[in-house]
Amino acid sequence: MALSREHLVEIAVEKFFKGMNNKDVASATDIMADDCLMRFSAAKYRYEDREANIVHLTEVTETFSKIYFHKFVSVVDVPQQAIATRFNVELTDLEGEVMAMSNSNWFQFNEAGLVKEILIYNAAPLQKGFEAGSAA
Repeated sequence: MALSREHLVEIAVEKFFKGMNNKDVASATDIMADDCLMRFSAAKYRYEDREANIVHLTEVTETFSKIYFHKFVSVVDVPQQAIATRFNVELTDLEGEVMAMSNSNWFQFNEAGLVKEILIYNAAPLQKGFEAGSAA
């Protein structure tokens, strides 16, 4: 099932990022194939399936009192069923300390219209909230 440009943006921005802003792990993971791989380009963390992603994203929602993804710029490749989204994110921990980054996520979709891989380019070291669910 080929997704339109609008659907690719909706899945990445509205369901994944804004789902996480609302601490709605179901919204952020319902878009994923069972074997969805999420990994970082510059960090050791690697979540090898949807269940590992649920564990990871649940830890993120429990580690940070506020999650704020915003200022999205997306480049969409409809023929390849892929989208790259650059964004700003602020993660506020339970003590009120804010980690701010300008990152990008690259989403690749399978034939069923589900996310099969997310590659994350992070701009700052990840210090907490990313261990659970990681295979590395």
